[in-house]
Amino acid sequence: MNLRTYQETVLRGMFVREDVAPVPHAALGLTGEAGEVADLIKKSQYENGHLSVMRLADELGDVLWYLTFIAGSYGFSVEEIAELNYRKLSGRHPHLYPDKVL
Repeated sequence: MNLRTYQETVLRGMFVREDVAPVPHAALGLTGEAGEVADLIKKSQYENGHLSVMRLADELGDVLWYLTFIAGSYGFSVEEIAELNYRKLSGRHPHLYPDKVL
C-alpha cells in the first residue's frame, strides 16, 4: 500500500459521533496512542524485559492513522509532512540528513 492510498482511506471518516469535532478527537487519539507506544517500551525496559514488536507495530499503526488524519484535514499529504520534517532536520543536522536525498 502506498501512503497516498492509505491517506485517502483514512480521510473517508473519523469514527466518532456527529456532534464530536474530528480533528480535536484525532489529536487526543494521537497523544493516547503515542502514550501506548511509550508504555510498551517503558514496560519492556523496566518491568518485564520483553517487547512484543507486533504489538508495538500495531500501536505505531494507530499513531500513523491519527497523524495521517490530522495532516489530511489541514491539506497536507503524509509525504509532504515527511519532506518538511526531513528538510528541518537537514538544516539542523546536515551531516546526518544530507539535502541531496530529497
